Amino acid sequence: MDDAAAAGLTSVQDAATSLDNFPVFERAVAAGALKLRFRFAPLILPKRRRCSNPFARGRRCSKNHKLEKPLTEADLAQYRELRDTYKGPLLKFGAIKGFLDGTVDAKTAAMFDPYVGGGTGIPFWNQDDLNETVALYDKEGFQVLLHAIGDKPSTWH
Repeated sequence: MDDAAAAGLTSVQDAATSLDNFPVFERAVAAGALKLRFRFAPLILPKRRRCSNPFARGRRCSKNHKLEKPLTEADLAQYRELRDTYKGPLLKFGAIKGFLDGTVDAKTAAMFDPYVGGGTGIPFWNQDDLNETVALYDKEGFQVLLHAIGDKPSTWH
């Protein structure tokens, strides 16, 4: 953080926050050690464990991006609490991160044309589920960040 602050950086955003790591930030604030402002965006599907890098080679995490059942307002209770507790200036919640597809190097980004060796990527959502989920977060006042790498929208089947 010293180097970042010395270079003029004043804030950063973690756009796929692991809530398991958040106590480290809380301890840093309590110790007066933060020199940057942090904005956090937990993953769009609460209560689902994920590997730290869902697109790392050899890991099977993409299946966890699918909506298993419609989200309810009760599912968002933890996110509401974080947003209402951490309003800044050093720690702030208010955005949610979702993945619509994967990455090109892992051949999971949704593409119109097949990859060399086959496959056109992995779409994680159907349009109705995505619309419903984004509308729920929007109603709750969250900014929704969506990861979409491929040239084919992942909701087009």
